[in-house]
Amino acid sequence: MFTDTINKCAVNAARIVRLAKESPLGFWISSAMAGAYVGLGIILIFTLGNLVDPSVRPLVMGATFGIALTLVIIAGSELFTGHTMFLTLGVKAGTIRQSQMWAVLPQTWLGNLLGSVLVALMYYYGGGSLLPVDTSLVHSAALAKTTAPAEVLFFKGVLCNWLV
Repeated sequence: MFTDTINKCAVNAARIVRLAKESPLGFWISSAMAGAYVGLGIILIFTLGNLVDPSVRPLVMGATFGIALTLVIIAGSELFTGHTMFLTLGVKAGTIRQSQMWAVLPQTWLGNLLGSVLVALMYYYGGGSLLPVDTSLVHSAALAKTTAPAEVLFFKGVLCNWLV
């Protein structure tokens, strides 16, 4: 990264820590909204993925997931993956302390989890079918993630988060 970019990330880290301290409820709501946007994106990609030919499914699902990330950015919500980068650079640049980073990251992660679970519950109780049949695309994806070797999952996670 260029120095200017790192400095902007470090300034953003200080903003994140300040928001979490000065407005904890607002921070949690913003973190939950990021999880909700990603949850909506997951519902969208699996809905569309079920409708298209398997030969183009990864392309369609990958392209439509960007909508969720766009919502996160436009709404200015707090996503754990971005915070991991910003807060780490903030510690390295000296704009925040390591203790501040470790205080904020769990809040962001838990807020994201809360938002995604709430969306899943609303979708389910609203009549959506999260797990329609044992052979659904959701089941196939879950099975692939639980049977793949740990190192494969680790590097896929690194690559996915790199893009986020």
